[in-house]
Amino acid sequence: KYLDSWNTIRKQIAGEYMKKLNILPIKLPFCKEGRTHVYHLFVIQVENRNNILEQLKQKEIGTAIHYPVPIHLTKAYKYLRYKLGDFPITEDISNRIISLPMFPEITNEEINFVCDSIINLYGDR
Repeated sequence: KYLDSWNTIRKQIAGEYMKKLNILPIKLPFCKEGRTHVYHLFVIQVENRNNILEQLKQKEIGTAIHYPVPIHLTKAYKYLRYKLGDFPITEDISNRIISLPMFPEITNEEINFVCDSIINLYGDR
């Protein structure tokens, strides 16, 4: 019974992330014109992912890497006989993705803290 309201809140949170992080050299989620997105996850793509993850962890910002192994390289799809290099774009993306905190109860202060922390990481370069 809460799904619609949670999805509305997630869209608002995603809008805040987009507004604040679009100044950085990172890739943000994209939604085609005329489509909708509920932002179950808010996944960005960055260079030097491990460094950024470590620095965010030090600030106690919970991040995740959803799907760290490309699907075609997982055990479940081994029978298809795909190998490293068969899907280079997917493999590249899997090395750059970070899921930022995304849940309906996140506060504006927490969103700002996450964004400011990421912005500061890029300012320190």
